[in-house]
Amino acid sequence: MKTLLPILILLLAHLGAIGQEKEVLTPEEIATRQTEKMQRILELSPEQKEAVYTVNLDVAKRSLIIPEYSTTEKDLAEERSLLRNEQFNRINDILMPEQRKTFKAANERYQLRKSEVEHKEE
Repeated sequence: MKTLLPILILLLAHLGAIGQEKEVLTPEEIATRQTEKMQRILELSPEQKEAVYTVNLDVAKRSLIIPEYSTTEKDLAEERSLLRNEQFNRINDILMPEQRKTFKAANERYQLRKSEVEHKEE
């Protein structure tokens, strides 16, 4: 029994560490997830969904190469911010006026949550 307890503790610690590994997604998977979430929130038409997926895929692919040419954390954050703004504007152009309002509100909620997380990390 004494030897079983340390083994059990190590096993549980290992399983906990496995659960904390970050899932690595392909640009296609990222674009699909983002588009599906936007579909639920914005009730996109099939044409809009395809156009939004194209934008999300382009942004996901480009976001992967940003670290290759950004030399500092500040540059990296600035490049990602510019890319997010471009993504927002391109998607906004695809949407109808009522959808734009919903999209803007959802984006504002996301930015608020993001800033709260960043303040906690400081």
